[in-house]
Amino acid sequence: MVRCDQILSFPVSTMPVIATFAYLSSKGQVPGGVIPYVILVLCLLGVVLLHSAGNVISDWSDYRSGDGPECLVALRAAAAAALPGEK
Repeated sequence: MVRCDQILSFPVSTMPVIATFAYLSSKGQVPGGVIPYVILVLCLLGVVLLHSAGNVISDWSDYRSGDGPECLVALRAAAAAALPGEK
């Protein structure tokens, strides 16, 4: 389950990559062709995946410790119903 604040933080994570690419392009430091744009997309994908992994680890830690937002209460209840042996 993804909280709203996690989705809104993706643009904050990707903005430095976009700003750096734009700055280097304006200074003529980015060579022509398709390759720089492929690298840009791969960097953006990497940043989003890394940020998502951090969010998943944070949510898992909150779930295991019993802390976290109200939305995790429903997730805990659903997990308890699906896995009777789990606490």
